[in-house]
Amino acid sequence: MARNWTAATDEGFSRQNDAALREAREAERIEPSAELVFYDDHRGLVIVELKSGFVFGFPPERAPGLQGALPEQLSNVRISPSGGGLHWDDVDAHVSLSA
Repeated sequence: MARNWTAATDEGFSRQNDAALREAREAERIEPSAELVFYDDHRGLVIVELKSGFVFGFPPERAPGLQGALPEQLSNVRISPSGGGLHWDDVDAHVSLSA
């Protein structure tokens, strides 16, 4: 969440910086962020481990752009730098974890 901050003093800057850091920590705590992702061919699921420790799986057919993808294509998945998305470049598919 971006804000327009104006600090007239060092003290004001420090308060605003502290508030921004608190907001960033809260967003990191509640927004899903992937740490690990892989395709489990045996179970037919994309498995995602979040930084929070939660693990979930979903059938690729349920994600836009992954219908009909081959196991090799599903295995070639990467996590976005922010951790908030998954990308399959081979099939040009992208999934947001918060959506």
